[in-house]
Amino acid sequence: MELEATALGFYEDNCIGCTDRAPGNRVPNLSTWAEPLLAERAERQQAWEEAQRAELAERQKRADHRTFVARALSATSQEIVALINGIELEQGVTDAYESLRDHARLAPDAFTDDIKTLLYADTPLLRSSVLLEVLLTVDTPGPQLHELCLDAVRENWGLTEGCRYLSEHGLETDLDEALLDAIVFHAAPEDRMMHAMMFETSGEPAALLHYHSLAPDTVEDRVEVLLRHGHSWRRAAAAAACRALLAANPARGERLLPALLDGLRHEDDLYDQDRPAGKIASVVAVVLQ
Repeated sequence: MELEATALGFYEDNCIGCTDRAPGNRVPNLSTWAEPLLAERAERQQAWEEAQRAELAERQKRADHRTFVARALSATSQEIVALINGIELEQGVTDAYESLRDHARLAPDAFTDDIKTLLYADTPLLRSSVLLEVLLTVDTPGPQLHELCLDAVRENWGLTEGCRYLSEHGLETDLDEALLDAIVFHAAPEDRMMHAMMFETSGEPAALLHYHSLAPDTVEDRVEVLLRHGHSWRRAAAAAACRALLAANPARGERLLPALLDGLRHEDDLYDQDRPAGKIASVVAVVLQ
């Protein structure tokens, strides 16, 4: 079943540069088959390495620009810039993340307008939930922060932080399919659902409830679609969202009931760990009480 990979590996290990090799005159042979594949792989590797070098150069260019901007700032502000540079140039440095959070909490005044401008540019570029958390700490609500949180939620790189902001400042005009799906999935507990591997889920319904208070029909329309269609984990998440909506406003159960019953009609895989039927049935029981 792995003949191609095995044959190519054998050729690399034993045939390249072998002085005793005598392939004969038959074409095609192992050499004529393997050499184009190796050349193609080498080309892909070279392209990847060049892309990595270009990306590193671009990151270094941004870091140099931050350092240049920070020269005229206080020592604390320069330290903040150094932490941001460390996060970008040394991916996943926990100490830098924690130090940046501490600065935001203890010295918010050190985040000057210049540094905030840098953060607004860098946060979506790096898709960094930590930088978004810092901005939410040091800046006041406004259009730029609002759009950044919407992007973080829709693109799922800062779902928890973005939903926390939108649960207080979200607007009815924000609502679209991508945002609605994200806040529905965020409202569902992780449990063992497949969407927990795809979304930052923590069972936080605050954003869902906030938008429901602004546009109940719009939110429920999307929940009903999720209950009736798609993968089982989507229906399971929608059932959890219904439970949160009904806990806040039991009167909405009559409208949601038909979609919940439709959700029970799917023939789910018996080995599916999401088991949406059980989750939906439990919500139906709440409605019928």
